[in-house]
Amino acid sequence: MEKGKIIILNGASSSGKTTLAKALQDRMDDLTYILSLDDFLTMIGLKKYEESIQNRINLYETMQYTIQLLSDRGRNVIVDTVYLDGEYDTAVLKGFACLLISNPVLFLRIECEVQELERRERQRGDRPIGQAKYQSEHMHGYNIYDAIIDTSKSDLDVCIEQILVMLDRQNEWVAFNKLANISIS
Repeated sequence: MEKGKIIILNGASSSGKTTLAKALQDRMDDLTYILSLDDFLTMIGLKKYEESIQNRINLYETMQYTIQLLSDRGRNVIVDTVYLDGEYDTAVLKGFACLLISNPVLFLRIECEVQELERRERQRGDRPIGQAKYQSEHMHGYNIYDAIIDTSKSDLDVCIEQILVMLDRQNEWVAFNKLANISIS
């Protein structure tokens, strides 16, 4: 069975990941699942997530193995997530890359200018003010992506077209495999 494509959208809160994921899902011909970090946080509750590092590890492992399972079963998956700089997220991201070493992964960084992030954050009203700016300034530091999509410089249709072009170039997807080989010591 051919493995499903995994499209990871990594970006700050309010950068447009969820909007991109839904629009991309609508444009893809094959059945495509969207899995978001927020959905997995809802499953265990923010309080349990914040209680212990083990709960965080369990959450990420569950999400990652779910993504792998869907891909291994031939299902396409769009992942809406946030990986920040720092030892913990870097280790989680490297582990994720190692887990998916034999799966087709398109790794995209979703960017948005800070002023626009702050505007969207205020408009949404469901996130702590300043979270988007903080996350934007602390995205993981290896800067290894197959492409960068800036939702503040291009409208939704242009962003989706950029991703669809990348989906047709699967043989060029190398970023996530590079992450598996990065030393984090």
